[in-house]
Amino acid sequence: MMKTLNTSILTTGLLACALAARAQTPDFVMTEISDTLLSYSIDGGLPQYVTATTPDNWTISLPNYDVITDGPTGGPNQVQVNWEEPNYANSGEVNYIDFNAYDNPDNGSTITIVSDTTPVASTVLANGAVYTFDFPGSLTAQFTDDGDAGSAPDGGSTGMMVGIALIGLGALRRHLARA
Repeated sequence: MMKTLNTSILTTGLLACALAARAQTPDFVMTEISDTLLSYSIDGGLPQYVTATTPDNWTISLPNYDVITDGPTGGPNQVQVNWEEPNYANSGEVNYIDFNAYDNPDNGSTITIVSDTTPVASTVLANGAVYTFDFPGSLTAQFTDDGDAGSAPDGGSTGMMVGIALIGLGALRRHLARA
């Protein structure tokens, strides 16, 4: 009975961690790797890579994927968002992202990214922050600029996940030692 209970607690804890990590993943994630390379992923999928048309300028075409919507669903056909550059406090520069729906609803989106520029739209988010589109069926987007500064893992959440995993491993070790 005790072995089954410990295994159930361990399984429940690991499942909760996995669900919490998935719940925090934005729908559309973009990362500037350098001034010529950008990655993006959709719904937690594998990253796709885009080479800049000119340094700090990218265009992503997503046929059949609506980041934003147009027409009868009530969404806008264009949303503009700025994410701060890592040195925003000194430079005032941002990463400007322009999300556009194709002319027909449910046919896709085009995303234009311009890095190291002045703010174009009124919304300015912190580097790596998550933006929630404000319309029915809203998606979330995240932009992280790793191209202009050395990146370091987020110590708080990384430490928490490692701690929880170590607790689970310790419980498993004790369970196996008793068996």
